[in-house]
Amino acid sequence: MDLTERKRAEIALRERVKELHCLYEVFRVTEAEEASLESMLEAVLKLLPPAWLHAEDTVARIRFRGREYATPGFAATGWMLTAKFGNAVDAGEIAVAYLNPHPDEFDGPFLAEERSLLEAIADRLTGAIERRRIDNSLRRSHRALSAINACAQIMTQAASENDVLRGICETIVGQGGYRMVWVGMAQNDAWRNVLPVAYAGTGDEYIANLKVSWGDNAWGQGPTGRAVRLRRIEIARHIDTDPAFAVWRDAALKQGYASSVALPLVVEGGECLGALNIYSA
Repeated sequence: MDLTERKRAEIALRERVKELHCLYEVFRVTEAEEASLESMLEAVLKLLPPAWLHAEDTVARIRFRGREYATPGFAATGWMLTAKFGNAVDAGEIAVAYLNPHPDEFDGPFLAEERSLLEAIADRLTGAIERRRIDNSLRRSHRALSAINACAQIMTQAASENDVLRGICETIVGQGGYRMVWVGMAQNDAWRNVLPVAYAGTGDEYIANLKVSWGDNAWGQGPTGRAVRLRRIEIARHIDTDPAFAVWRDAALKQGYASSVALPLVVEGGECLGALNIYSA
């Protein structure tokens, strides 16, 4: 092996070590269950530039759920690798770019191993996010079951209807882990008002100023009004962007609400008495 070949072999070995170290650290970061999704993505982002051949000229970006995480000076240049992660409904993208031109390798200025590394990191993020989704779903199911059992006890032990409604709200917040719960009863007045009769959680100001109708008007297009009017479960998955939630959005975001669900209180004969409304952060 001549000197040039030896030098190239040393460079190749050094690059493989960098790539393996990056992948190892990505695995370690994504296994940390105590870390938030945001901190996990930020940690992965910082690991990317040092793993590339021209590390001093490398910038990176991760986009996911409407947020963008980027290293200082990031710019979308003509020398950029990208990889998708997540799924069709919850998709994200990783991008690694050079700010300046470099000699061609395999994929423009990028090594074949760098393309493989980026795809491996994307696959790892997909798995980590799916695992978090399953874990969160299991925790929610457990909390929901505990809340249902506790609500059943309240209904048999409470002395009055008001005690039942207040107890159910408090139980769903306390054991279900939700931010706020309120019960609204449908009124048969001209405006078709939905009157809050019990609530629990964060939202004193929200409830005090709440104006909801079950009529087909501007104040009846949110989950509560639709649930009562249509006698079906209605959901606002993203309060910050849902156009039907526009008239309550500012007040809801101020309280930290991110999504809500309204469950119609339908009795025998099909009459809807009101709705049970649950808000999550």
